[in-house]
Amino acid sequence: MKLLISLWLLLPLGAQARVIVMSYAPGQEEEAQRLVSVMQSEHHIPGDFIELVASLEPCRQTRSQVSWHLCINANGDLHEVAVDTRFIQETLRVFL
Repeated sequence: MKLLISLWLLLPLGAQARVIVMSYAPGQEEEAQRLVSVMQSEHHIPGDFIELVASLEPCRQTRSQVSWHLCINANGDLHEVAVDTRFIQETLRVFL
């Protein structure tokens, strides 16, 4: 538990609220929930790190501060929109 708290405090203030964003197209909520479940159960990524966002354009890159942005389009395909490789290497490797 101390490790999780330490990792959380080390993240930049802007990233704390939006560490991993999983955006999904209408009708793909179940698929997005399934992926979040896999991230939590198999990779032990805390649910607080993941934000689910419904969007008409889920794979559109935004300028917001997100460490890892994944999307599920209307066809159910998973894409990586943006990734901070330093975040993956230094923070998520604890879980992956």
